Amino acid sequence: MHVDIVPNRNSRPCALIRESFREKGKVRHRTLLNISDLPASRILAVKRALQGDFDEIGLSGAEKARTEQGPQFGGLYVAYQIAKEIGLAEVLGNHRKGKLALFMVIGQLLCGVSRRALVEWAVSQAVYEVLGIGTQDEIDFNENDLYDVLDDLADRRFEIELKLFRKRRKACSRLFLYDVTSSYLEGECNELGAWGYNRDGKKGKRQIVVGLLTDESGDPVAVDVFPGNTSDPKTVMDQIDRLSNRFAVRDVIFVGDRGMVKRIPLESIEQADYQYITAITKPQVESLIREGILQLGLFNEVLGEIENQGIRYVFRRNPIRAAEIEQSRNQRLEKVRKLALKLSDGLRLSNRKRSDVALRNVTQAIKKHNIDDFAKAVLDDRVVFVEVDEQALEQKRRLDGVYVLKTDVPSDDLDKELVHKAYKSLYQVEQDFRNMKTSLEVRPVFVRKASRTRGHVLVVMLALILRRELEKRLRPKQIEVNHALRHMTGWTILREFLGPIRFSRLPVANQRQQEILNTLGIRQPTSLGVPSKNIRTKKD
Repeated sequence: MHVDIVPNRNSRPCALIRESFREKGKVRHRTLLNISDLPASRILAVKRALQGDFDEIGLSGAEKARTEQGPQFGGLYVAYQIAKEIGLAEVLGNHRKGKLALFMVIGQLLCGVSRRALVEWAVSQAVYEVLGIGTQDEIDFNENDLYDVLDDLADRRFEIELKLFRKRRKACSRLFLYDVTSSYLEGECNELGAWGYNRDGKKGKRQIVVGLLTDESGDPVAVDVFPGNTSDPKTVMDQIDRLSNRFAVRDVIFVGDRGMVKRIPLESIEQADYQYITAITKPQVESLIREGILQLGLFNEVLGEIENQGIRYVFRRNPIRAAEIEQSRNQRLEKVRKLALKLSDGLRLSNRKRSDVALRNVTQAIKKHNIDDFAKAVLDDRVVFVEVDEQALEQKRRLDGVYVLKTDVPSDDLDKELVHKAYKSLYQVEQDFRNMKTSLEVRPVFVRKASRTRGHVLVVMLALILRRELEKRLRPKQIEVNHALRHMTGWTILREFLGPIRFSRLPVANQRQQEILNTLGIRQPTSLGVPSKNIRTKKD
């Protein structure tokens, strides 16, 4: 037997295993098998084996043949398949920068490290076999290439968000949720870093402000980065402009929390032909009660609704939340009383201690624990105690667990239950922020330029889209995303060495990995099909 390579005029050559035989004095050939679909390295190995090149190896034992563990395949492959299915791979582009951008997104999902560390991580990943980047033996990019990709992503971020918005058919959405968060910076040279209200409670750190727009199910639609001293309402106008002008979305209900909508001009929302749902603050509730629009007797566990001058107010008292507030208030009051008792004992035991200092310390504690509107520190004959104004305390209690939603959506369009449900959906955005800060590690930012900061945050948002898609597919089997990815990263390529011949093969996934693949709806590959290497250079 031997291998014949038969040329084809308009396609690649055929590789055929044939045997020769003699018939009526003539040598003839019979085709036994077409092996054209095998990798070139495998065809060469078969050809050389049939020629007898490996006879010595077979006779001398297996010591000259060896198998090595190659790069990790499973995690990269799963993320890439999901990215292709939701259109992310196509949106980022098949050019070199697009492939590197997709690699960064997948890297953010799988490991979440700096660009320099990401290059080191790539060495252990099957980026050639899965993404078609580099060669089988080495990668062909460094951290500077990844920084250039961040600049490119910053330039293309509106285009990428719009194309992905259409690919994922989010234009049919009507409810859009918006919230902001802050992310502190370790360094002091970031161009967007500034001092501002830090939602992480991290003192002494500059920060950036991140605004995230999602649909009603919490799927990210757009993200932007603002200087760290930007107030929440200023970011809202950018999102309204993005929805109306860039995404060309009409008939929108914009959902934001108290801080989002209360200080922006509602005329701006109306000019965009949008409607809104938000919550009002306790002082605003007090004002409505004084004006007679709302009455305290109406607040109970059942949703209520009142309309005034075209504005609907949907309200409720949550008894569980009311009990939590009462318990918290009592704990803070008790803590201050214990401090007053401790200081009073100190004054009694030592004449050297000053009573005015003890009084000042208790007063400061009252303010710190936010009970100064109904409690005050009193000094009587070197004894400090906390005096409670019962009338003021009762005034404070009357709005415990109460919340009021405000909307201009007509009742025949959304009833009060749907308005309530829409506002409560904001927790989806909060969950997205938690995932961005923990699982996807938006910080440390590791970059200085404004463009690269925006590119980095866009990468994190795209990784969040991948993560949410994985969560949806894994939820029926109650498989946690991190556990699934950890199992899949154990699926590695094997490098085979047979004398001068070397090739790669993919072992069959184990039982747990097969279960994850089936749950995700991803077919297990039977061979290593490397993506096309004809990568065009993107025109900047």
